[in-house]
Amino acid sequence: MEPVNESNIENINSVSHAQQQTPIPVKICTINENNDVQEFKLKIQSQSELSSLIKSTFGYLLWRATMDDKTQKPSTHYDIISMILNTKNHKFYLAKIFELTLKSFVESLKNNTACEKETNQYKFVLYILGIVSNLTAFKIGSVFFSETEEGRKVVKEICRLVSAVDPSRYHIKRMAYVSLYNLALEVESRNIFRDDQLLSMMRNDIVCNPCKAFYNNEIQILAMKLLWILSDPKKIDTTMYDIIVKSIEKKDLEQLTGTPEIKLWARNICINLFCRPLTNKEDTNDQM
Repeated sequence: MEPVNESNIENINSVSHAQQQTPIPVKICTINENNDVQEFKLKIQSQSELSSLIKSTFGYLLWRATMDDKTQKPSTHYDIISMILNTKNHKFYLAKIFELTLKSFVESLKNNTACEKETNQYKFVLYILGIVSNLTAFKIGSVFFSETEEGRKVVKEICRLVSAVDPSRYHIKRMAYVSLYNLALEVESRNIFRDDQLLSMMRNDIVCNPCKAFYNNEIQILAMKLLWILSDPKKIDTTMYDIIVKSIEKKDLEQLTGTPEIKLWARNICINLFCRPLTNKEDTNDQM
């Protein structure tokens, strides 16, 4: 290391003095630069609005294409459903769009930044749920959403959506339940419904019925219908049965009050869950 002497110190001082004397340029945004930034922001906003409009329009048209105009139920024209789900790669691209849109919406719900009900993004989420509901009414649709990786990811996001959406967003919650119900009707496996949060929210919608103040008992009944299908003794396995009975107790169902329809579904679920066929003699003795 070079020793420090007086000349070195003088050199250092001279350099330091020179640096102090040199003014540091300050970047000042001009009026034109500010205008450029503002114009850029407007372009981004415009592109975002255009993208939302395109997705909303596309979603609406595809939803209507999979629906019967007269009955307002899933289309009876199998050729339309087949055209959508028999394309080589486009059905996977479609599922990816659905998955990412639903995932983004669920995250916005958790962060309290979800879009307003009348926006194109909100409508697109509704249309996605309507499309899935219509497609899963057919065997080819239920197979796609239950047996392909891309389809199962969409179902997973719908399950998360049911768990995350608040009662005020009734229409989205309703369509999510309808989609899951249609799928549960068709598929044999219950693996894609093994979601603790979903079953916990179903219990909440059945027992507490937080949506009653908004639209009476429709959400409660839809949740009960889905639970009844999922608890079908002919299809349920031991793992799924254990998950369900941990989520909702017999007394929860027996104490439900309301319309005769609610009491009927409660009784049907109890029969599925708590009056299952006994498998051996020892169980029969315990029952007696």
